[in-house]
Amino acid sequence: MKINILAVGTKMSNWIDAGCNEYLKRFPKSWELQIKEIVQKQHHSKHSVENIKIMESDVIMQNVKHGTYLVALDENGAEMNSMALSKKIEVWQMEGRNLTVIIGGPNGLSKDLLQKCDFIWSLSQLTFPHPLARLILLEQLYRAWTITNKHPYHRP
Repeated sequence: MKINILAVGTKMSNWIDAGCNEYLKRFPKSWELQIKEIVQKQHHSKHSVENIKIMESDVIMQNVKHGTYLVALDENGAEMNSMALSKKIEVWQMEGRNLTVIIGGPNGLSKDLLQKCDFIWSLSQLTFPHPLARLILLEQLYRAWTITNKHPYHRP
């Protein structure tokens, strides 16, 4: 299974990079994970927040491969526990489609992009800074893999 993570934001803190790299190296070779960073658009007086979301979403969509199962992280998305996520990933694997997960910037994602997604997922009712969402996403994907493969990492 190929999983592409498209994440708005570059130049993460060292501890975020270290945490992400730790989880990335734990995945089996059969899970090809890749993180592509999208440059965050800066606020200017000529660009509204909505325009910034549209510009970032346009760049994101240019990086989505045709036929991929598209998942967006959004505060209004469906919430799941780790067991439900592992089951959902099993279904996605059995469908044979690659997965693209989108993490927006501080302003979120445009409505148009969200409408194009196959699934909208909320990591929590809590609000996380987008760099931390990247780390939490990788941990949860790894946890889902361990649940499916009965690895002792997840302790119910």
